Amino acid sequence: MKQITILILCLSVFTLSAKPQNDSLTINNFKNWQTKRITKGVKSKTIHFNDCNFFKAKQHISIIEVSPKSNSKFDLAYQPSELLILDTIAKRKQALAAINGTFFDIKNGGSVDYIESNDTVINQSRLGKNNVRAEHQKGAILFNNYKLSIAQWDKTENWEQKFEATDVMVTGPVLIINQENVVIANDAFNLARAPRSAIGIKEDGTVLMVAIDGRMIEAEGVTIIELQQIMKWLGCSNAINLDGGGSTTLYVKHKKNGQIINHPSDNKIFDNAGQRKVANAILLIK
Repeated sequence: MKQITILILCLSVFTLSAKPQNDSLTINNFKNWQTKRITKGVKSKTIHFNDCNFFKAKQHISIIEVSPKSNSKFDLAYQPSELLILDTIAKRKQALAAINGTFFDIKNGGSVDYIESNDTVINQSRLGKNNVRAEHQKGAILFNNYKLSIAQWDKTENWEQKFEATDVMVTGPVLIINQENVVIANDAFNLARAPRSAIGIKEDGTVLMVAIDGRMIEAEGVTIIELQQIMKWLGCSNAINLDGGGSTTLYVKHKKNGQIINHPSDNKIFDNAGQRKVANAILLIK
C-alpha cells in the first residue's frame, strides 16, 4: 500500500511538458553512477532515482559508454522474420554489449522500419496511409566501417535507400541533430511515460547506448521529450530514439558472463528477466 501511495504522489506532480530542471541536486546526481569497466574504452554505468526526484518520478537509467579510443566496433544484427531475446542475439554474435534496435512486427516478426545490410534490403519501411511516415521512420542510424552516425529524414521519397553506408537502420524520432534539439510532435506516443531506448553520440565521438526503465513502481519511465533532455544533459550532440516499451533491453558482457543490466518490463517485475523477443539490435563487438 505504501508503494502505491508513493507512485500516486509521483504521478500527481507529473506534467506533460518536460521543462528544464531547476533542481541542481537532480542534475548533480548524474555524478553518482555505479560504473564498471568492460574493456579498454568501454564501461557500463547505472543510476537509480528512488525518491520521485528525477522528473518528479522514480527512474532507473543504464548506459554503455564507448570511447572513440576503444578497439570495439558497432554492428547491426537482424532477423528478417524471426524474433529472439537480446541475450540470445548478443551471445550468438559474441558481443561485448547490445541494445534493442528499431520497431518490429511483434506478431509476425521482422522490422516494420527499413533495414539494409551490405547493400541488401532486409526489411522495407511499412508506411501509413498515403505513404505517410510514422515518427519512427523519420530518422536512421548509419553504420560505416563499424562506426555510427545519425541522420534525419530529408522529406524525400525513398530517402533511406540513398545512403552510402554499410548498414542502415531506420528508427526515430531523432532527438538531437548537430547539437540542436529536434521539435518533438505533441502526440500520445511522445508524451506517455514508458521505458525508452536511445543511441547518443557526443562531439568527441563517444557513443552512448541508453536504456531507461519504466512501467514499474520502482521506475516509471520517461516521455520522448524527457528522453531528449536526458540525452542533452549526457552531452550528446546527436541522439535518436529506438524502439522502447517492453523492448527496452541493454546487455553487457562482464568478464566471461553476459547479462542484462536494465530491468525489461515484460514480466512486470523489477528484475533482469523480463526480456521481450525483438527483431534487430545494435551490437558492440571486438
